[in-house]
Amino acid sequence: MKITSIKPQTFFKGYDARPLKGFIMGTSIGGIKSEMRRILSDAGRKTNEQYDVFCLEEQGVCQQDIDFFSKVPWVQDFATLKNGQLYTLFFDDALECIKSGLGVKENEMQKAKKMQNPFAFNKIHIKGGNMFIVKNPQGNDDIFVGENEFENFSQDEIKKMYNVDNVIKIPQADFHLDLFMRPLDNHRVLLADDNMAQNVLVSILSDLVGYMRKPDFTNRAQEEQLQCYMALKSLDKAIQLFNTGRTFNAYKSTSEVEKVLNDNGYEVIKTPSRVYCAEECPKGEKQLFVYLANFMNANAFQNKNGDIILMTNHCLLDDFLNIPPQIKKEIKGSLESRFVDSIKQYVKEENIYFIKGKNNAIADNMLAQNQGGIHCFCAEIPKE
Repeated sequence: MKITSIKPQTFFKGYDARPLKGFIMGTSIGGIKSEMRRILSDAGRKTNEQYDVFCLEEQGVCQQDIDFFSKVPWVQDFATLKNGQLYTLFFDDALECIKSGLGVKENEMQKAKKMQNPFAFNKIHIKGGNMFIVKNPQGNDDIFVGENEFENFSQDEIKKMYNVDNVIKIPQADFHLDLFMRPLDNHRVLLADDNMAQNVLVSILSDLVGYMRKPDFTNRAQEEQLQCYMALKSLDKAIQLFNTGRTFNAYKSTSEVEKVLNDNGYEVIKTPSRVYCAEECPKGEKQLFVYLANFMNANAFQNKNGDIILMTNHCLLDDFLNIPPQIKKEIKGSLESRFVDSIKQYVKEENIYFIKGKNNAIADNMLAQNQGGIHCFCAEIPKE
């Protein structure tokens, strides 16, 4: 595997699951690089493939850029590459970096530089987590764009910016699209369903209570019994927090997203994939969730056999519950396992990876504090 340090901060947008060239990512965020390298090596070994990882190198990047990057943690928010051409760019001096790192031709760099002004600087550009370039049922590129972006861009501007014929406005069901939906392949889209997630929590609670009522439960080690009682309390609290969060949720319902996707010929796969806390949000302010679980914020790509590899976030709530491993396995008392069950028809279980980062950085810090996950801090570079 090729690990290349590049500078400055240049990152790419969201795509559906396509054959992969590699990833571009930051090197210093939560120790994710080493885990990504291990997962990509494991995934590639199965099909004799190699994937490149292009890493941000902090040393040598000007302080102004570092200060800006610290305020805008979403790495996809800086550039877009499509069909070997750069379409939006935030930093001027990133041109040389992309040219040397990805082999983009000089004339394409000049075209990109000319295109910067109306899109990258005057209006900024569509935030990376709030758009996906996807193949539609006819095999052409559509672009999903969160409806908030239409405050800054028209349909025609977006078509020109990304060289697509069809722009699909997606109801804003969270801060960014990549927090509630994940395009796969063959015009199929995973979608968070909060009712499913709540039902899963209630089901795990019920299954754990049922297990604890078995006569032989009292024969288990005292420590395990105590863990189960503590898990019940934690799970009950999580359900209450989630219910409150759903009450205060000021975003659109994902059922509205489902309708838009169905109307445009996409197959929707509903999943129990996010559990969040939220407080009442003052009118006119952006609402941010604190996630106990979010599996939609994921990276996905195809291997050469056409199988999907899905890399998503480790679940903080599973850690909080701390159900003894044997009992958790028997009752499937894990949100991760319930999510896997919901998509196993589309993604093989052995191809689903839950990433923790160093010291559980993704669940403890990124999702719980930065309102983002693995897809926010690294992005796919498709082969095409």
